[in-house]
Formats: sequence, structure tokens, C-alpha cells
Amino acid sequence: MRILINGLFVIPNQVGGSETYLRGLIDGLSKVDARNEYILCLGSDAAATFRPPDNHWRILASPVRSARRPLRLSFEQLWLPMVAAKLGADLIHSAGYTAPLISTARRVVSILDMNYKRHPEDLSVAERCVYSILIPQVARQSHHVITLSGAAREDIVRWTSVAGSKITAIPLAPRALWPGDPRDDHARIDAAGVVPPYILSVAAAYPHKNLMRLVQAFPLEDRTDQSVQLVIVGLKGRAEAPVRAVAKANGRSCRILGWVGDALLASLYRQALALAFPSLYEGFGLPILEAMSLGTPVLTSNFGAMTEVAGGAAELVDAYDADAIRHGLRRLAHNQRRREELRQLGLRRAAQFSWTRTAEDTLRVYGAAAVPSRQRPGRL
Repeated sequence: MRILINGLFVIPNQVGGSETYLRGLIDGLSKVDARNEYILCLGSDAAATFRPPDNHWRILASPVRSARRPLRLSFEQLWLPMVAAKLGADLIHSAGYTAPLISTARRVVSILDMNYKRHPEDLSVAERCVYSILIPQVARQSHHVITLSGAAREDIVRWTSVAGSKITAIPLAPRALWPGDPRDDHARIDAAGVVPPYILSVAAAYPHKNLMRLVQAFPLEDRTDQSVQLVIVGLKGRAEAPVRAVAKANGRSCRILGWVGDALLASLYRQALALAFPSLYEGFGLPILEAMSLGTPVLTSNFGAMTEVAGGAAELVDAYDADAIRHGLRRLAHNQRRREELRQLGLRRAAQFSWTRTAEDTLRVYGAAAVPSRQRPGRL
């Protein structure tokens, strides 16, 4: 089977979890599938950041940059189906929410969450309008929908009216290997200006990430005790200015690093007292598993995909209550026995997920959705 993977949505280091999903899926597929051919279609600005895993893969660059979103969406509807037909693709897997509505190939789409419905304040008016029109149509027109959790699956059913039998939840996984020697953690953290002990937050600065309430939970004890700092890493977003203002008012108890490289991120995870992830909505919540896989205790929200991913291996709190977040973090900061308990539970929980499993489950969806072409052009 010839599979075209639509990665036109990728703007390197700017689309967060959806880029992590695509890269992890490609890595997993290359390990478990030596039979099918893959064409990875990317914007011209992203193509140079990917490499074909083996000779079953080919990268095809679009004539337009993915950062030019209106033009990219147009190319996705018009250019991509023509490319798929020309190359004899049996199936198009669009991995980032939007997809061609019409194509001679069978179509699978990954809708990772329904954040544009749950938290429209995260998006511009134009983005809301486009997604409100396009995503339900894509879900209905595609032959199968992949999402990341049972909670996201329920949201897709609710807001697109697509039958649940047409949607498969396939979880993500933490990476198996991180760059950087753990022995250099302290030097790396010191160079970033971070002083332990600290609580780590890994989240883009969007309203649904709930950074405002998290920052308001600090200092954990009182205004004179700033011994445990909050360190925030993540991409810029629409809530960045108010979060920075509150963090500044909190003095030395909060430090915002912004985007950091993977080696520093791994060091920050490993040396943190805990990860604080009190999000209001997620399609999955990969930082939960990333922290667990590195032996870091996790505090997260007591609802939605967060509890689904945590699987009983995290401290759960009411994310709408800053005091509840503070009390939960106090328990972790001052109770070494609880931290060790969650560390062990988290390591076992994270070990239940892998990108090979994600790839195998995705291949089963491909097989069920695809109808092989009767006539195929020669091998790529």
C-alpha cells in the first residue's frame, strides 16, 4: 500500500504537540512497517527538518510554506489530492486536524482535540470560523478519524455528529531517548539560571493551559517563603502577557524560560520536585507521560484526558481552584514519601505506552480504511 502522510500543518517548533505526534508516529511506523511505501508531504519550511527513516519513505515538499496558513489550507484542498492521485496513493493520512475533503484516495484524519470548541478564546476569530466550518466536514468526509484519548473521542462525537464507531483513540507515548547526559543536569540547569528546588510547568501560554491559576498558587507557603520556585517552559501564546504580569508580581517565586531545547527540558524534568500540569483541557497531555518516564512526580487535573493519561499515578486536583493547586503542590513539595510513591507509579504507568504501539494501532486503522488501487504506477 502507498500511504501519503499529510504534514503540511507543521511549522517547526511552533505547533507543539501536533509536531511531536507526527515525528513520533513516523519513528514508530519506520520500526514496525517494512511493507508499505510512505510519502511524507511537508511545507517548504518544514521539509528540511525531516529525514526519510529508510528507503520505504520519501519526503515531498509543498511549493508553499506552512507558516502561510490560508495558502496552506488552500493547497491542502487542491494541490494535495492531485499529488496523491499522480503518485498513486491508496490512502492519505492527514495528521493535523484538517484534510482534503475530496480525493480519489481513501482518507484518514487525526483530530487531536476539539480545543476550538472547548476553549475558543485560544484562537483568533478567523481561526475559529475556519475550524468550525472545516473540521466537522473533514471528520464526516474522512473514512476514519484518529484521536488520542477517550475524552477527545467523546468531544468529536458531540461536535461533529460522527459515529463513535468511526473514531479510534490511539494514545501517544513518551520518547525513549532524550539528548544530553544526565550527569550534566545540574550544570545545564545552572546555566539556564534555575535554582532548585523547583516545580516545573511544561505548557504553551494559552488560556486553556491554566498557567494563570498555577502562577497564583505561588508562593506555596506565604509571601516570605519563596524557597520552592515555579519554572515555566513552553511556547508563546495568547495568555503570555497576563501570565508574565502575575509572575512578575510574585517576585522570585516564578521564572519563565519560554521555549527550551530538548536536552535542557530533560534536565528540568529529572531535577524537578514535580511537574505541575493543571490544564483545563487536553486531547492527551503528553508532558504527564514525559515527566513520569523520567521519574518525576506529577500533579494534574482531576478530569478529562488528564486523569485518563495519569491512570492513578498522579496527584489530582481541581484545576479551577488555585488554592487546590497550591495544597496539592505543597503535599508533593514537603512529602518525600509521596513523591517517591508517585515516582514509582509514574515509571510503571509510562512504561505502558510506546511509539511502536501507537504505530501498530495506526497501521490497523490504515488497513481497515484503505481500499487498494486496481492500477498503480511504478514504485517511487
